[in-house]
Amino acid sequence: MAATARTTMPAMDQLHGYAVQYGVLVQSQVKTMPLFTGLMLAAMVGLWVLGLFTGITELFWLQPSELLKFQMHRMNTYPLVHLGILHLLLNMFPLVPLLSHFERQNGTLVTASIFFGMFEIIPTVFYVVTEYFMLGNDWAVAGSSGWVFTLLAIEAVQNAAIRPQITGYGFSIPTQSTPFLILIVTWIIIPSSSFLGHVGGLLVGYLFAYGLLGWSIPKAWILKWIETKGEKFGILQRLPNYVKSDEATASPFTLPSYHPSPASSSASNSDQQGRPGHTIVNGVIGNMAEAQASSGSLSVAGETRPRASSRATSSFQGQGYRLVAENEQL
Repeated sequence: MAATARTTMPAMDQLHGYAVQYGVLVQSQVKTMPLFTGLMLAAMVGLWVLGLFTGITELFWLQPSELLKFQMHRMNTYPLVHLGILHLLLNMFPLVPLLSHFERQNGTLVTASIFFGMFEIIPTVFYVVTEYFMLGNDWAVAGSSGWVFTLLAIEAVQNAAIRPQITGYGFSIPTQSTPFLILIVTWIIIPSSSFLGHVGGLLVGYLFAYGLLGWSIPKAWILKWIETKGEKFGILQRLPNYVKSDEATASPFTLPSYHPSPASSSASNSDQQGRPGHTIVNGVIGNMAEAQASSGSLSVAGETRPRASSRATSSFQGQGYRLVAENEQL
């Protein structure tokens, strides 16, 4: 018995040490999380809890037939509601580091305007046109994985300028194509996820990364005017971890086992600072790989879509924006 105690205690101490370290890491991440990212995370958790007792999920998800009845709020609310705790977690883990990085690179005000602007309008239109009008399906969708695929596309394009190919295990693939690989793997592992929804997320991400949505970004003088007024009245000072537009950085993530030279780094950074829509550089691909490895999944949270009963469909499916969390009968 004594021997057993001696071998068990060190293992328990080690597990306790890991738990403490993880707790410190989580606490640190929460304290430093940019404002918009933190608000979105809090909204997702809060709406999931509220959905356990009310029908708010059904009121907020994106269902084409309801959207066409001018319930336009669904266009902005469907990324915030989820169909279960697993669905929420699978979306949350990849989204938080990706969105935090984007916000630090672009500023809180720009991030909010884009994510509740073109990053939702374009995928919504794409989904409704293809799924409802072309395929005749009235499947409702919910969840935030569309944002994840959008951010993956942006990072892939920016990384490709520095590292055109990603190699490993005897394979070499173009960096810009890695989000499509994740899309396919997600669809294979979770066939109920919405393929078209995820494609819509990728579409808007590539449009942004190639600078085709620069017109939708608020002008610098507008941002400065708003933030100057906010500081004058003491509003910004009260907002925790607000990232001002003129304080947003262009420092890149670094892909695994890749270290750009100082010259190439400074050149790429100066180029990024001069182009709207090109401020994120160099590597959420690596971060996502680590996040997926740690969560035991290669998929990005797929947007779950309960098929609308009006079309006599029955299973929850994940739209192209969020990872399917569960299959249940309506």
